[in-house]
Amino acid sequence: MSVVPSQRGGSLEVSEKRRTAALQVAELLQPGSHVAITTHVNADGDGCGSEVALWHLLTAHGVDVVLANPTPIPSRYRFLLSGIEHADKTAKAVKQLDAADAVVVVDIADLGRLGHLAQRLRERAIPVACIDHHLSDGWLPAGPRMVDATACATGELVYDLACALNWELGLEAARALYVAILTDTGGFRYSNTTARSLRIAAELIEWGIDPEEVYLALGFQGQMVVVRSTPASPRGRFVCSRRS
Repeated sequence: MSVVPSQRGGSLEVSEKRRTAALQVAELLQPGSHVAITTHVNADGDGCGSEVALWHLLTAHGVDVVLANPTPIPSRYRFLLSGIEHADKTAKAVKQLDAADAVVVVDIADLGRLGHLAQRLRERAIPVACIDHHLSDGWLPAGPRMVDATACATGELVYDLACALNWELGLEAARALYVAILTDTGGFRYSNTTARSLRIAAELIEWGIDPEEVYLALGFQGQMVVVRSTPASPRGRFVCSRRS
C-alpha cells in the first residue's frame, strides 16, 4: 500500500515490532478494496473510538470502508459518527461481511466475542486483520496481527499504525483516538496509564480537540472526583461518584 507523506502525522517513535505489524496490516488494506471494520459485542469506548479512527484513516487513503458490528454502537459514543452516519452498516453487518474483501477486528482477538457475526466470518474464509491490546487464547481467521498487551488501549495501536505509515490523523480521527485512550485508561487514572499514553493524548489535543467537550459528550458531567483517606493511603485516593 502506498504511503502518503504527511506534515502532521503522529510524531512519537514506534517500536520496530509495531512498525512491522503496521506495514503488514496496511499491505492487506489496498486502495479500492472493500473492508469491514468490526469490534466486540457491546462495544466500549476503545472499540468504538479505534474503529471510527481507523475508518477515517483508511477512507482518506482510498479504501472503501464500513463499520459492521455485532451490536449497535452505544448511544454515548455515537457523537463520533457525527457527519459520517453512513459509515455505520451494523444493521446489515452480515451482508457487509459477505461483500468484504477483508475484515479488520479491533479491540478483541477472539471470534467468540463477535456474537452472531462469528459464524459468518468463519465461513467467509477471507483475511482478517486484528488490532488489539489484550492477551487472549481466542482464535480468529488468518491475517496480519498488530497485537501488543503493553499498549494502554487499542487506540494507542491505531495511533502507531498512522505513525508507522506517516499518515495524517486529522481532527476527527484524533478525537476518536482520544476517546479510545481516555475511556480505557479510566480518564488517565488506571494502572495502564503510561507516560507515552499521556504524550499521545497531548498530541491528539494539539489537533484541536476540546477535552471538556469530549468529557461532556461522553456523559461524565454528572460525576465528580472525591478524595478519601484510607489506612493504606493516608494521603487520599480518588473515587468517582455521582452527584446527588
